Amino acid sequence: RFLLAALLCLPIIFLVYIAPELPNSYTTMLRKQIFSTDIAVFVQWILTSPIQFVLGYPIYKAAYASLKYEHKANMDVLIVISTGTAYWYSVAIVIAQYFGFLHEDTFFETAAFLMTLILFGRFLESMATSRTSRVLKELTSMQAEKAILLAPMESSCKNSCCSKEEAADTEDKEIDVRLIQIGDLLKVLPGMSIPVDGVVVRGNSSVDESMITGESKLISKSAGCELIGGTINSSRGPLIMRVTKTIQQSTLSTISRLVEEAQQQKAKVERTADRVASVFVPVIIVTACAAFTVWYIIAYYGFVTTSYAPFTFALLFALTILVISCPCAVSLSVPTVVVVATGIAAKHGILFKGGAAIEQASKSKIVVFDKTGTLTQGNFEICNVYVQPRADITMNALFELIGSLESNSEHPIGKAIVNRAKGMNCRFVETENFLPVPGGGIQGDVDGCLVTLGHFQWILGQNEAISDDDLKEFNKHLKLWQLTGQTVIAVGIEGKLVGLIGMADCVRVEAPKVVQELKRMGKEVYMLTGDQEQTAIAVGESVGIEREHIYFGVVPAEKSNVVRSLQEKFGPVVMVGDGINDAIALTAADIGIAVGSGTNVAIEAADIVLMKSDLWDVCISLHLTTVAFNVIRLNFTWAFLYNLIGIPLAAGLLYPFFGIAIPPALAGLSELLSSLPVVLFALLLGKFYKSP
Repeated sequence: RFLLAALLCLPIIFLVYIAPELPNSYTTMLRKQIFSTDIAVFVQWILTSPIQFVLGYPIYKAAYASLKYEHKANMDVLIVISTGTAYWYSVAIVIAQYFGFLHEDTFFETAAFLMTLILFGRFLESMATSRTSRVLKELTSMQAEKAILLAPMESSCKNSCCSKEEAADTEDKEIDVRLIQIGDLLKVLPGMSIPVDGVVVRGNSSVDESMITGESKLISKSAGCELIGGTINSSRGPLIMRVTKTIQQSTLSTISRLVEEAQQQKAKVERTADRVASVFVPVIIVTACAAFTVWYIIAYYGFVTTSYAPFTFALLFALTILVISCPCAVSLSVPTVVVVATGIAAKHGILFKGGAAIEQASKSKIVVFDKTGTLTQGNFEICNVYVQPRADITMNALFELIGSLESNSEHPIGKAIVNRAKGMNCRFVETENFLPVPGGGIQGDVDGCLVTLGHFQWILGQNEAISDDDLKEFNKHLKLWQLTGQTVIAVGIEGKLVGLIGMADCVRVEAPKVVQELKRMGKEVYMLTGDQEQTAIAVGESVGIEREHIYFGVVPAEKSNVVRSLQEKFGPVVMVGDGINDAIALTAADIGIAVGSGTNVAIEAADIVLMKSDLWDVCISLHLTTVAFNVIRLNFTWAFLYNLIGIPLAAGLLYPFFGIAIPPALAGLSELLSSLPVVLFALLLGKFYKSP
């Protein structure tokens, strides 16, 4: 639209500014009249009309929608009024000249130039949007269209009880990815794009996940490893995978949906900008009417000398005010930055779920981390086992019972116990009456025995009292293991406390540097955990969190209460977590950040998602939001200063002293002077942003 409008403006520029300076012999034809009007004016009318009503149709449509459905005047309304006034006044002059009423200058060029410059501003704005959307297009373009399905051959699997994995012979079938179902077995050949999310069943390979996570190195994959749809099998060997998500549920689809929602959601400051614009437009219209009235009276009674008729003279100032104000940068100050910032974040494997996330994160001074799976790797390993000598139970029997009970749990502690039990070749039996107790542990009936597993104090309360000597022995092991940072789980069987299990969860390598960087950025760092005091302090202090900033023994329901208390004391709070038990706290916090390896519940509850599961991305997220919000402030400052200076000049502030007035056509350049810097600031953010 802008290019067509610019082409139509070229003849108008020639007719208005170049032709009058040429010798009369070259312009005789242009001075000939049709219906008492110069041909040059008729040509301007013909060229301006499509610019005004065809190429500018989206602006008219948006203005109409704003008035009809939102019952307020936005920037589009101001554009329609200013360009429409110039156009229809010029049409009225042509008609008046035909009937011989008056002969005044027309403003067709003003209407054409202004609409073209506004279209140019919209073009620049779309460039900022398209540059960000390119990231999403690259991601979605990686989605495979076909997949190789491993289907059991009819002759090899006549028994309905035979699973896909058990089928001796399979045949390859190429199918559309939209037909893939959860549980299907797929073959991914070397160099192929992985069709959907899944888990490796057989094979060893290396996968390029750079387009999803931003991590450039290849990731080794073997049986049991998770695969992300859209990534590339970059090694020589094929992979056999089991589908865990359909194409609609895949990571690629989630990324596209979240980023699209992020660009549509408005931050509080953007909603403020919209309200300012809705008040600004009527104020400008009233100001233009007032300026018209004042200058008409001044010209009519001869207080100023002008070659124009009083009406035309006053209209020039009114038009200039409307023109110089309509490309107000206020309406562009926030959305351009939000769009660019979400694109930068996507390149780093970070997803913002809206402009509100950018605003709130930039204002936060408190960052709260969950411990297990966030500050730590979430991969527990059993280090110590203590079985009470009088318990009359062997180690294998103990792990058969607790392994069977924990096979119903998805908690990392449960997985560690199940893995140890499998390593001991323990036999798992079905568990009945399985009951998780938030903040306590789990219990259930295993092979006719009531088994309880959880925090030491909770197990003590659930089972029979023990002697002081036994309690002293249990406490000795408990405190010794906790001092080394181990998480200690107590075991009760048939109402008796029988043993302790000490397991370690290694701190993430990057965690200490992340805490140090956050403090350098001026953030206060806290830690929340349901673990015991000694374990929590050992882990917290190892990453650089002060003892007074460590909350221990906090059950999931109470995590949100801690977050709210911090909000009351310090303002906006950022919560970083990964599990289902963090979902309430993530929602309660002003900004929830979910580690990508976490549960779907945590990811849905969060405002920012880290696809790489790298804690350093917390620093990048908060740094980027701070820089982006500073650009938004810069845009607002520019918009305010521009209008503060431009509107009084347009109203004729200098005319009484120096005889200087801004013509409407020149005021049309305000589209560039007002909107161009705002768009450029956003584009420069995308071009030169450097993460910490």
